[in-house]
Amino acid sequence: MRLGEPPGIQTGQPLTYYQHLCTRLHESSFPGHEVHIGTIELGASTRVIHVHMKDGVAIILSLLTVEGDALEGVSLTSSPTLIKQTLQEKGHHSSLFDDMLVFYDALTVLHFDDDGSPSFMEWYDPSYWDIASFIEATFPQSSPKQP
Repeated sequence: MRLGEPPGIQTGQPLTYYQHLCTRLHESSFPGHEVHIGTIELGASTRVIHVHMKDGVAIILSLLTVEGDALEGVSLTSSPTLIKQTLQEKGHHSSLFDDMLVFYDALTVLHFDDDGSPSFMEWYDPSYWDIASFIEATFPQSSPKQP
């Protein structure tokens, strides 16, 4: 996977775009949030996808991670700290929190389960989000972990 774009799919598209790419895409909206959940075939894996809509286009795409995934060539079986350090050495700056790694330059978030294994990744549409609104939406109230 790449930080700047989800694999094989684009952010910022109308719902019909995702309906053609995804199977069993159904509305799971709640007040104030239009969300569609389904599955998508990416390579040899079927993944759960969440499409967060606003004003008729997808502003956030979330994909479930699967065993064997890598981010910019870094295996997601590595510890969150090692993922952060390795990607930082490649020029991708981020903040590591208890349950997520936030890449503010790429408007991307990697979420972790309680055991530190990756659970899903989110890509925020850069044509909708600016850095300030992205930080406000993603950064938790707690302080980042120190590497």
